[in-house]
Amino acid sequence: MSQSIKEFLYGFLFLISAFSYSIYFILYSGLNLPENGILFKIYSVTLTFLILIIFVSDFNKLPLQERNNCILISCGVVFLFFITRLIYNEPNELYNTYFFSMGVRFIPAILCGVIMLKEENALSYMEKALLPFVSIYTIVLASVIFNANANSNMVLTYNVEGGMNYQTLSYYSVFSFGLTLYLLVNSSFSKLVNFFLFIISFIQIVMALMTGSRGAFVLAIIIVAYYIFNHFSIKKAVLISSLVILISYIFFMNFENGYLLDMGISRIMNFWSDSSAIEQDSRWIRWNLAWNAFEESPIWGNGIGSVFYKVGFYSHNIFTDLLCEGGILLTGVCIYILFRFLVKIKYLISCDRKFELILIIFLCSFVNILFSGYYLSETGIWLSFMYILGYKSDCK
Repeated sequence: MSQSIKEFLYGFLFLISAFSYSIYFILYSGLNLPENGILFKIYSVTLTFLILIIFVSDFNKLPLQERNNCILISCGVVFLFFITRLIYNEPNELYNTYFFSMGVRFIPAILCGVIMLKEENALSYMEKALLPFVSIYTIVLASVIFNANANSNMVLTYNVEGGMNYQTLSYYSVFSFGLTLYLLVNSSFSKLVNFFLFIISFIQIVMALMTGSRGAFVLAIIIVAYYIFNHFSIKKAVLISSLVILISYIFFMNFENGYLLDMGISRIMNFWSDSSAIEQDSRWIRWNLAWNAFEESPIWGNGIGSVFYKVGFYSHNIFTDLLCEGGILLTGVCIYILFRFLVKIKYLISCDRKFELILIIFLCSFVNILFSGYYLSETGIWLSFMYILGYKSDCK
């Protein structure tokens, strides 16, 4: 195998590891695969074993401290998660589901972060694979969203077989938009490729608005704001953004299902303009349940995975999950890790703009678990933490 192909495959694997959950469901729906939970388990276990095989085969080449930390963290989290089941001593299907999810997403993500540390040019490998990755991701995602059966509300329209809904579709659209922006800003392509990227960025914005997730809307604002303040003048950025949104709106409103774009935008805006919408959001109930559980054991929490016993589901916010499960102690540790990560990645970006790719991966994952998702079944955030906090290099 030539070195160039090897580098491309490594880059593609790193990207798949960072977005493993979304990739499966996008391909599942886009390719109309038969509805069968076995396929998801096969995909997840296969990816996990592939990363584990690479980790073991390169064991002696991996940085010693980070390798050992990875093993200790993996074993520690599995042990603590399992102990919670013994404490409550009662069956809980969601607990079992997310125990498996943690094993095939959290653990492979931190293993992959350490593998990336072995590769001096890991970010260059990811850049090589990023254009085909984003193209496939966007095209298949668009086939799902634009072929949805239009209905009277978002839930019925985008209730896709296999597990995706309007919220996940909206988040995935913004994920692809963030990666496309990175390519437009940081990579040197031909005018034709740049034009293609500009076109799919239009499509990604429209898909995010059509599917109407408020959390995804916040993520899009954060990503755009980052690029405005770091790469463009505010005046130019506002002009371009306004133009893109206006043209996208006019263009897609002319489609047969154009009213879906209006419906998605209305749902996003309703949350901010209608104060009662916040109070009626089911997340408030889960946040309150998680907070009540935290008050029962504020220092140590109720155990890793206990949110599925105390709340009945994850609480749709990483910090209320952390408070419920690990109290002030675990929450404090995670905030410290987050602070260290942000300080270091800011420094590394000042050395090499390629580290912005890790920032985008982190933001996609972190903002998602601020509003939805369970922190130990996420991948991007843990891969980012492991890679950046273990990276040893000074600006040259």
